[in-house]
Amino acid sequence: MGAGIAGLTAAYRLQQTGFEVRVLEAEEIVGGRMSTVRREGFIIDRAASLLSHRYREMRALADEVGVGGQLQPTHDQMGFYRYGRIHRVRAHSRLDMARTGLLSSRSKLEATKLLIDAKRIAKRVDTGNMSKASGLDTETLREYADRRVTSEVRDFIIDPTIRSLYGGTLDELAGVEILFLLRNFLGAKLMNSSQGIDFLVQALAARLDVQLRAAVVNVEQRQDGVSVTWQRTGEEHIEDADVCVLAVTAHTMSRIYPQLLAEQREIIASLQYSTLWSISLAIDTVPAETAVFVQIPTSEHPDMTTAVFEHNKAHGRAPEGKGLLNSLWLTEWYEKLGHLDDEQVAMESIKGLNLLLPGIENHVLFHDVSRWKPGLLMGKPGTWSALARFHSLTPHGTRVRFAGDYLGGSTTNSALVSGDRAARTLAHGFAGR
Repeated sequence: MGAGIAGLTAAYRLQQTGFEVRVLEAEEIVGGRMSTVRREGFIIDRAASLLSHRYREMRALADEVGVGGQLQPTHDQMGFYRYGRIHRVRAHSRLDMARTGLLSSRSKLEATKLLIDAKRIAKRVDTGNMSKASGLDTETLREYADRRVTSEVRDFIIDPTIRSLYGGTLDELAGVEILFLLRNFLGAKLMNSSQGIDFLVQALAARLDVQLRAAVVNVEQRQDGVSVTWQRTGEEHIEDADVCVLAVTAHTMSRIYPQLLAEQREIIASLQYSTLWSISLAIDTVPAETAVFVQIPTSEHPDMTTAVFEHNKAHGRAPEGKGLLNSLWLTEWYEKLGHLDDEQVAMESIKGLNLLLPGIENHVLFHDVSRWKPGLLMGKPGTWSALARFHSLTPHGTRVRFAGDYLGGSTTNSALVSGDRAARTLAHGFAGR
């Protein structure tokens, strides 16, 4: 259930072990938040944007299905906006952070505590199973930052980074989230494909039976199998299967799988997702900015978290002489403007981008808006501890397994690993029966 990277990985692995596999996807395209649209020579990633070189499992799977050669190193210069100036650092270079004028010497020294903490808990921050972080998620990011670093590090490093990636605030998210990000991205080279972020999901889908516009409404586990009810254009279909992977968001999983234990259902109900929109603007000029992301702290803009210069990300993302911009905002902003149509949303985003690019409204060719609700799982204090309990309650011999963003953190590689693990567990228990 679900043709995002988690579901497609699970399906591919099950097919390899001899299962006849069908993938049911409610949307019209595959990939979910790892999908891409193409328009007038522009390649527009709809949610996920960059991949870390530390995504070993993703790189290995891409090589396995013959598209690893499409991965290319991408420009990894990040900008941090402070007092009207953009301070640029390369994600793979720790020296850049040591040299930047963004922070005072004292704050740079204090910031090394983040690296120490990230290394200390590395074995408990598992890409595919963040429930190992149970007990580490006891305080908010603000509480953690106030305890470990200076207010300058908190306000101009941690705050814009968390706002950018999660659309949340220091008071919402758990302190362990910044350590998870450091483990995955700091000092790592970044990658993407010139063909779009969907290069891998398209390769997997081409090898599978994928049914689009197929909305699953009920999954029931029985003693000898699983019954799946799904709908398309008003017609209902019921299929029997040996096993099933639910690779959808946590709340959707809970809705379509009524056999969850009561305590598991309570845990899922407590989870909170952000709202995420991808607001892309094709423009008739190439801005001078060299960074891919410019992260904006709360002190500089209350709602806009990031300006993304997509044309800097990988060659061929925009036609020659043209640019592609994106902007990211806090969940509260998305919710407040949820009643607006796409054109109105694009115009509101331009108001924020004028902070960095005055007069950009005069260069817009077209806009493309993708709305994700739910967006990303918000790792709040207690979230990963609760999910550890959720996992412990899942029977070992079940024919229904879970995959997705609520198992190992909100990254594409985490989702991939969760799908791989779900498939391997089912194959071990039921293949050949």
